[in-house]
Amino acid sequence: MAGDFVYDGTKNRAVAVHSSGMIEGLRKLYGAGALADELEGKK
Repeated sequence: MAGDFVYDGTKNRAVAVHSSGMIEGLRKLYGAGALADELEGKK
């Protein structure tokens, strides 16, 4: 919660990934096409 008021580079970190990159990773790297389809709302 303190990160909302004071930034501390050693504790306040975040990683942002576009959802299309996660979907592509599921399909191509992990072979989880069915999971990717479910997340995209495909049947």
